[in-house]
Amino acid sequence: MPTDAWGRPSLSVVISAGQPRDKNSRVREVAVVVHGLTDSEKRDGILFVYEDMRRTKELARLPLRESIAEENLGSIKVPTGLKFDPTWWRPDSFPTGNITYYSNIRVLNRVVVEGCLRVQPRWMEELLPEIRRLALFDMAIPSTHQSGAYKIFKGQNIVNRYRDCQEEDVFTQLLYGIRALDLRPAATKNASSAYEGFDYWIYHHRFPTKNSVKSILEDVRSFLDLFPNEVVFVDFHEFPSGFKNSSSFRGLEKLVVEVLGHHIYTKDRTYPAFATLENVVQGGKRAIVTFERNDDLKDRYYSGIRHIWGNTDKLDKLKRIITDRQIQWKHQRWFFNAMAQTTAQGAWSVISDKYRGGVRGIAHRDNFDISTWFRHDRDARTYSNFIAVDYFLSTDIVDLCKDINLERAHT
Repeated sequence: MPTDAWGRPSLSVVISAGQPRDKNSRVREVAVVVHGLTDSEKRDGILFVYEDMRRTKELARLPLRESIAEENLGSIKVPTGLKFDPTWWRPDSFPTGNITYYSNIRVLNRVVVEGCLRVQPRWMEELLPEIRRLALFDMAIPSTHQSGAYKIFKGQNIVNRYRDCQEEDVFTQLLYGIRALDLRPAATKNASSAYEGFDYWIYHHRFPTKNSVKSILEDVRSFLDLFPNEVVFVDFHEFPSGFKNSSSFRGLEKLVVEVLGHHIYTKDRTYPAFATLENVVQGGKRAIVTFERNDDLKDRYYSGIRHIWGNTDKLDKLKRIITDRQIQWKHQRWFFNAMAQTTAQGAWSVISDKYRGGVRGIAHRDNFDISTWFRHDRDARTYSNFIAVDYFLSTDIVDLCKDINLERAHT
């Protein structure tokens, strides 16, 4: 479906990941992603960008025929030349709707599609009247890959090039509409810690991020407290360092319970894959916590969300793997997450930066192709469950998942 859930053209304002190897070209550049325009609208349309919805200050005016940077399956991406600073909002200070960069496309002065950069902290609540009967397993859930590996971009080096996968902190990710977190915790010994003698930090493989698991869980709690009709998945995956005995897992559980407490969806409730969105919201237990390795926790928690990991730097191969696994796993009734990113292959490719800009450069190259593929390809769309991306603001992943959920609710 090349348009929104109702067959109309749609426009999303996105923030490009950018290309650090080319003098940070297009890093955090405002762009628009548009679906459903006709060929004549692409030829004759003009993109207008304003500071806000009031249109008091015009920031850009771009003829589409001269400005389209990428086109895939009929969808287009248009960079604007404008830059958007990083956003790290806190529970006591955040926006709730449209932020900035109101954009529309006009043909002969007629607006054919419009949109704005916005946060979507209540999208489940807003769609609840229509999607309330969908089981969680039957929903499309917008996710981030390596959700805890976030850092504001201040230039690249050989470590952060392949360590950092997001730029927004977790509270801000949730505000923008992300609803599933992929967390890779490491346990470090600290005799004075209240958590069985361990502190917990996010790692990306062997590389520490200096982002603490506790602060991330506090972000989740704050979000759930503020938005009582939203559901968040917290998936602990991989455990890259320090989990060598049961006490390290007990300490992590103690931390999770201390911070998320009454929000945790407990095992005495309906099997979560079968639970409807309405039932979970009404039950009040809206943090669905899962552990990939849960031998020590299996009596109290569900096993981890399964990851579809292509482990390839070839887009076509990644798409085939995702399609095949989604079709296979859709019949097994447990959550799965399509890791929708290509991956650097081999140590030398990382050292030499073969992919020009590490994770950020790969996301800049591939994210438009991947997100439009999920939108247009029937099997990718039909069998999707969770979809996780790097540098999520460079995609329209939240709008895509909303459209898929509306489509499923009405079929």
